[in-house]
Amino acid sequence: MSEHFNPHWECLLEEASTSPGRSRLFPHWNRQRPMVEPEGWSKQRALAALAIREVPFFGDPRSAYGVSGGQEFGINPKAPRPFHTLIHELGHICLGHTFVRHDEDITEDIGLKEFGADGVAYIFMHDLGVEEQMDVPHTQLLMRRRLAGRTPTENLKHRIYEATETIIEAGRLKAMV
Repeated sequence: MSEHFNPHWECLLEEASTSPGRSRLFPHWNRQRPMVEPEGWSKQRALAALAIREVPFFGDPRSAYGVSGGQEFGINPKAPRPFHTLIHELGHICLGHTFVRHDEDITEDIGLKEFGADGVAYIFMHDLGVEEQMDVPHTQLLMRRRLAGRTPTENLKHRIYEATETIIEAGRLKAMV
C-alpha cells in the first residue's frame, strides 16, 4: 500500500457506500458554489504533474456536471460544486476509465466506475478538509445506488485509494526549505 494511505480512508469508503444518504429533487442546481482549492493543494500543479488538460465542457449540460475522455476533462459551468466535480473527473482519469487498454476488464460497469470516481472525490474531500465543497449525504446516496447492492472488491477499493493518493500528491504544494 502507498505511503500516503490513511487507514481512515477505508472507514470513509465503507461509510459512504453503506449510509442511507439523502435524496433531493435537483435543488442543488440553483445553489452553485465557487471552486476553492484546499490549503496546501493546487489544481494547476496537479494537472501539470498528471499531464491532464482542462477543456471546455463537452457533455450534455442538462444531465452531467463533468465529463472526461483520455487525459482531458470539462466541468459544466452550471455544476453546483465544481471542485467536487473536478476531483470526480480526475478520479475517472486516474482510475483509467477514460482509456481502453488491451488488457482491460471491460466488464466493469458504469455503476462501479461512477462509484470509483465518487470514492476518490469523497476520500479526497475528507482527507483535505473540504467536505463543505461536497453534498455529503447526496454523495453517499449516489454511491450506495451505484453499487446496486454489491460490495466493492478489495481490488476496486485499493485502486480508489491509489488514485486518491495520486491526485493528492500531484497537487500538494511542497514546503519551502
